[in-house]
Amino acid sequence: MSGLGDIDLDGYPDVLVGAYSGANADTVPSYVNCYSGHTGLRIRNHPQEFKGFGQSVARAGDTDADGIPDYLIAGTPFNTPVPGKALLFSGFRGPRFTPGAKG
Repeated sequence: MSGLGDIDLDGYPDVLVGAYSGANADTVPSYVNCYSGHTGLRIRNHPQEFKGFGQSVARAGDTDADGIPDYLIAGTPFNTPVPGKALLFSGFRGPRFTPGAKG
């Protein structure tokens, strides 16, 4: 879990929660949700993109200078020598950033 800052612009800081399934990733996919710090309602859902997804979540600051904090979703597959990944997501739009993309 990580505090995000105010991504839905309602004046209250929001929260990012990772639901990592660990050894069960083949049958129970991991996911990450963003929740409103004001209402507690889910703002957005990120389904599993790789095994280990959601093991770690963090605020990344405003990496694209749009005034809304962005965030990282990371993880390493359970009990394997496979290296982990970290993906950067837009706090404003929600989709992950593509390296080298503009706008």
